[in-house]
Amino acid sequence: KGANAAVLERVRVAFVADSAAAEQAIKDASVDVVWRSLDPAGLDRITAEIRQSPNKETAAGFRAAELPDTRVRRLIWNPASPSWGNAAQRQAVARALQADRTLASIVPSIAAGGMNTFPVGGRPSAAPATGQRPRLTLSWWSRDSGQGDAARLVRDRIEDAGISVQLVPDRLEADLFLSDRTAWVNTAFGWLQPYLDHPLPGSATKLADLEQRARSTADLATRQVLLNEIQQQAAVDLTVLPVSQGPDSLLLLRGVRFPDDDSGFGPGYQLGLWGFGK
Repeated sequence: KGANAAVLERVRVAFVADSAAAEQAIKDASVDVVWRSLDPAGLDRITAEIRQSPNKETAAGFRAAELPDTRVRRLIWNPASPSWGNAAQRQAVARALQADRTLASIVPSIAAGGMNTFPVGGRPSAAPATGQRPRLTLSWWSRDSGQGDAARLVRDRIEDAGISVQLVPDRLEADLFLSDRTAWVNTAFGWLQPYLDHPLPGSATKLADLEQRARSTADLATRQVLLNEIQQQAAVDLTVLPVSQGPDSLLLLRGVRFPDDDSGFGPGYQLGLWGFGK
């Protein structure tokens, strides 16, 4: 019901327990669409089957839709963490991720206004750890496919920097949270919100001024300059860390339609049910 007529009379949305259940649903063709849900190994098996097929489908009739650069991973410090205000620990965690980082901005390329302010690649220098190793907890949503593997990689890199990390999925009170959630609004401000909502005490006044001026100006060039200043400060504060930006998975059963452009998505490539047809 609404202003526009529905394309489909009825849509059923189901959450699967794990990647194995999603892979079985594909083999059985018991669903029409699979979005995310597959872990890296499961996705590799399905895409290999599609790639080797002459008609580019699985045996059950699933094809892959291309969703490039739509999955954004960021590591977010919990402002309630006792370590949130520890600059040395924030710097150590940021440096630990540098070699694997593929996203250099907390505003990804799917939104206008991003600026690369975080180093990527190379061999990051880290001060040698002394004394007792600090301890942090790292969480993620266990229902998000592939996040567990990504969290374990992040854990290993941080531990290489001399910090002990305990993995605690689905725990909001963890010190660090590995997020792949998109912004509610696909703008620079939308993606900056986790950083701007919880500024460090020493940055709060500066950020409030920059944000107010950026939001109030009608001059695009001036706004971009102010956004750049915010992102440069984010690379100093290190409370929100870009990790990666890459493709996402969407598998469609034969006969299911989905638009080739981004009209089937909401802000920041949130999947919209209005895009599907048969």
